[in-house]
Amino acid sequence: MTEYAMPVMDQLAEALQQSCQLVVRQEGSFHVRLQSVPSAAFYVNMPTGMAYQVQDAGNNISDQPYKADQQPNPNLPDVTDVYAPVFQGTSLVALLVSSCVKRRNGPSLEECRAQVAAAANRLSQSFIAQALVA
Repeated sequence: MTEYAMPVMDQLAEALQQSCQLVVRQEGSFHVRLQSVPSAAFYVNMPTGMAYQVQDAGNNISDQPYKADQQPNPNLPDVTDVYAPVFQGTSLVALLVSSCVKRRNGPSLEECRAQVAAAANRLSQSFIAQALVA
């Protein structure tokens, strides 16, 4: 998973100038598995292994491919976590998460949502391609 995820995540982190995380479902909850950080001086850090709470997990995230959702970051004001599902075939395997920080000259929330959704789609497609080659 790492070899396919990191290039997509590195590109997203630089485009948004914010860290992004691959948050994997484990035993009914989500945990940070990988993190990519941008060259920017400020970014939101989510340590590997940290439990990640999805506020609207009851809304069937797995039924929302190619769509990013959002929730307020519980620890930082003016920060919104944007996430989109990553699939392996038809199975939800992870969420791609990036924090959208309100700042001058930064990307808008809509731009964050669009870029996170596109990156999650690319990651899902890379898993499909990997399965076809294997």
